Amino acid sequence: MICLILTMAGGLCAGYILRKCKWLVHIGKAISVTICLMLFIMGIKIGENDSILMNFTTLGWQAFVLAMASLAGSVVFSAILYRLIVRKKPFTGDEADRCASGIHVENGNGAGR
Repeated sequence: MICLILTMAGGLCAGYILRKCKWLVHIGKAISVTICLMLFIMGIKIGENDSILMNFTTLGWQAFVLAMASLAGSVVFSAILYRLIVRKKPFTGDEADRCASGIHVENGNGAGR
């Protein structure tokens, strides 16, 4: 476990140091290909395991219920956080323009700090 954490921390440091390199913009494609390859290999390993295939319907339903519960929990807590953090009243056109231009909007009249 410590090896995984150190590997991730090393990648984080390398990404921070190399963040201005032009070739890093293409790393997203390499990550996607690698994830697809890993999923394919995982599918091969699952396909060769007879005990998983014999219990596939039971495991599939359990996985589906767990995924739906996770999704529902994420939606509920996101909605709660949204209501707690984001302003209740929407910006008017004037306030939005001032915010976009960098003028601090504190009390609605455009008075800066």
